[in-house]
Amino acid sequence: MNLVVAMIILSSPGGPTAGELESLLPNVQEIAYTENSITYTINGVTISCGSIDAPIPVSELSGPLKTSRYWENDDDLILNSKAHLIVSASGPNDKKQLASELTHAISAILKATDSVAVYWGGATHIVPRDVFSEIADYIPEGALPLYLWIDFRMIEEEDGTVSLFTTGMKEFDLMEVEIERSRGSFEEIYDIGFNACHYVMDNGPVLGDGDTFGLSENQILKVHHQESFVDRSETVINIKME
Repeated sequence: MNLVVAMIILSSPGGPTAGELESLLPNVQEIAYTENSITYTINGVTISCGSIDAPIPVSELSGPLKTSRYWENDDDLILNSKAHLIVSASGPNDKKQLASELTHAISAILKATDSVAVYWGGATHIVPRDVFSEIADYIPEGALPLYLWIDFRMIEEEDGTVSLFTTGMKEFDLMEVEIERSRGSFEEIYDIGFNACHYVMDNGPVLGDGDTFGLSENQILKVHHQESFVDRSETVINIKME
């Protein structure tokens, strides 16, 4: 049994009703509703939503707020929230399918609640409700909403180079991806990191130590499995991009 979990930050307590979810997600089955929770099945995945009349601890959110690529609003909207929802997807399915169903479920719940943002714990990042729904509702065929599932962190080093590291691949039982001290542009480095993650998510752990990766036939970047420059205890996919 696999499990993927995220949280919805609320400005006031209250989860969605069964009727609201059924209208937003017409394919739900086996829906069960109590005062503080709702559970249903869709495409073989069990979605559970529980309402907690208390905020997510500030200690858990203060770090992600500082590093979020998407959050540009007043931090107090999150730090002073009064309640949150815990939403999970579980089942024998692979975690990619669970995350996909969880993403659709959260997008529906955001429309039916007084929500502020989503905290995707596996990536330790915060996404405003409107941004989350916009990405979740318009995913191109064959694409994955990695912007929601993975945090792509860019660092401008003192020597003028740029590094990238991810947080969130580990939730899918895959190695995180890093690019260390590249002289490429922010856009080039981000594209390589994003596409490498998408490639591994689509195909599994196929980027082996000593393999190459690139976005064209002419781009040949060496791949190594090595110690992370962020967490020395972790082995990551390091892409050598000069």
